[in-house]
Amino acid sequence: MPQLKDSRADLRGKYPTYIKISVVLSLLFVIIAFKLAPENSECEVIKPIDIGITVIDYVDPTNQYNKPPDLPKPLIPQIAVTNDIQDIEFADVSIDYNKQFTTPPEREKEKIIEDENQIFVAVEEPPEPVGGMASIINKLYYPELARRTGIEGRVIVVLIVNKEGNVINASVLQSLFPSLDEVALNAVKETKFIPGKQRGKPVNVEMKIPIQFRLK
Repeated sequence: MPQLKDSRADLRGKYPTYIKISVVLSLLFVIIAFKLAPENSECEVIKPIDIGITVIDYVDPTNQYNKPPDLPKPLIPQIAVTNDIQDIEFADVSIDYNKQFTTPPEREKEKIIEDENQIFVAVEEPPEPVGGMASIINKLYYPELARRTGIEGRVIVVLIVNKEGNVINASVLQSLFPSLDEVALNAVKETKFIPGKQRGKPVNVEMKIPIQFRLK
């Protein structure tokens, strides 16, 4: 049986011919379009523009200083000159060395009045315990309650030593424990002091004594 020829194979074989014909027709259409296009005879002519050139001369810069305003002229006082001259009389200031002069009375020296009850804080010779600090330490002891609780620390006692060396107005300034405060206060009150001196005289002096409590 003879083989039938496919119709699509015949169309593919004619593709190059169709393409060539299409290109030729396109070129003819473009050429005809240019030939038949109307000519544009109206063209504007651009006139040349006259540009003026200005030459600027170079000038060196100068510093401009503002002149301060003129100060007002001082006023000159006018002195009136007169021809009238008056005689001036001078008093006699000569000294007579033979005359006896009396010396001026001496001023009474100001008496320094001191208050006998005055309390000093700083003096030339501060008070000292008789026998030193050992006389106070020997009066200290540890109360049983403070010992059991293991309390240690410092008590500061403020006191006034009078002119006789006795302790007055003693009090606890820094507290540690009630029973220890009482022991320290009693030890200071029972101590005799060498009184403090100011300008060589015994005076009342306020002082502070720290007492340390430690368990052995």
